[in-house]
Parts: sequence; C-alpha cells; structure tokens
Amino acid sequence: MEFYKKNPKIEGTITVQKVLLDDDMVVTGEEFRIFANPKTFPSIPVRLVAVDFDSLTETQKERAIQFAKERGQPAPRHLGVIKSENFELTRDGAFKIHSQPKKPSKQAPAPVLPPKKAEPKLTQLYNLDEFIDIFPGITDRNARQVRRKFLTVKSLAEASNADLRAVGVRSNFFKRLRDRANLEMEQGDE
Repeated sequence: MEFYKKNPKIEGTITVQKVLLDDDMVVTGEEFRIFANPKTFPSIPVRLVAVDFDSLTETQKERAIQFAKERGQPAPRHLGVIKSENFELTRDGAFKIHSQPKKPSKQAPAPVLPPKKAEPKLTQLYNLDEFIDIFPGITDRNARQVRRKFLTVKSLAEASNADLRAVGVRSNFFKRLRDRANLEMEQGDE
C-alpha cells in the first residue's frame, strides 16, 4: 500500500481529490498517485510525495490508518438502488431488507380519461377593451401581442417572466398579471 503526504515545499493547506491536506495528513489510494508523479504536471512541483509507512511520525501513522478506515471499500456496483418497497421500517428505527425485491405485478391498463374540453381563448372571453381593463400591465400597445402569444387564461397564468417581457409587459406587472389570470381561472370554474 502506498502512502502520500503533502509536498513540504508547498506552504499551507492544500486540497487534493476533495481531501484537505496539512503537514500531518497522510492519504492512501490509487487516485492520489498521479499527484505524486512529476510528469503529471511538468511545470509545477508535485503536490504529494510518496512516503514509507515506517518513516511517518506517530500522529501521521494514526491519521493514515484513520483515513484508510474512513475510505474503506467502495460499495459493490451489483447491488443497485434499494427502493423503499424492498425493505420494512420498524418503530425503533431499524429496517429489514427483503431477500428478494418484489417483482412488479402486471400493470392494469391505464384508465381511459374523459377528453378535456377545450379551454376558451382569450379572444372569445374578452374583447380588446375588457382585456386591457381587467389585466394589469396590458396596454393599448401590447394587448394584441399578448393575445397572440398567450391563447388561453391558463397560458397567461403560467407565463414566464421572459415571455411576458418579450410581448411588452413591464416587469413590475408580472406577478399581478399572473395573479389576476389565476383569479379569472378560479372564477371561470365556479
């Protein structure tokens, strides 16, 4: 097993492979080898130096052992994702994983939903003057553009700031315009 510590020529604390290294920290693992190789970054000094375990101080040995334990073995890839349907959670917080994942049962065909009725268009609901009076931020200049871009009250209620800005609505009216469109939708459902 190879051990690496921070190059003593580099001052301060450094980060390598998302690990913070000071003068007493010792790391181990294949992913650190390239940072001890002078050919990896030829124009700068190596960030790590390989060390022999016997040459380490007691503090460094302890930290190396602790690092190796924390890193441990990676989880085997064949386990995959454990879904909540594959284990039971008990009252005391423990859980029991079933030996075999439950196989999904044959799915019933999707229920047939009644077709949605088409939402009325803005041009059907409001004439141009009503549209300007009801919705804040709609003016004589931008009313036609807004009605061309947003065909229904729902599309107006869900409009993004960029879309509203593109049709000429000023930014201080965005929220009020969407709120009014939501209110009109609620009133239309009643």
